[in-house]
Amino acid sequence: MFDGRFVGRTGLLNPRSTPERDTRSAAARKRSAAAKKAAATRAEAQKTPVDYATEYAEKAVLIPLGAGLVARDRVVETVGDLSELYTSREKAEKELKARQRRLETELRRFERRGRTARNRFEREVRKNRTKVERTLRTRRT
Repeated sequence: MFDGRFVGRTGLLNPRSTPERDTRSAAARKRSAAAKKAAATRAEAQKTPVDYATEYAEKAVLIPLGAGLVARDRVVETVGDLSELYTSREKAEKELKARQRRLETELRRFERRGRTARNRFEREVRKNRTKVERTLRTRRT
């Protein structure tokens, strides 16, 4: 039952929250966001060429570092998964055979797709050659 207290933007009953206070705080959040955006724009406009060079140099170092760390995390995760999978020789051999079958299936699929693309290309080339020959023949006569 409604007891006169306002339920704010969070949906929770707050005895101190009023519609006016909630509106004021929303307006204050908007002003704060606008001020932050304006400050960021001013800071970007005041950058010197040295600042840009420093930023690019940092990126040149941090991007490979981050990529290396992500790769390391994936290797650690994979090794953990593999150590759980291959607790016995039988399990390891069974998993290896399954992976080999999947690889062979994928290779056959890739081969079919390549063959189809090659045949389509050859067909297109023959069609264009025939069209050019026909055009040349009509021009000669």
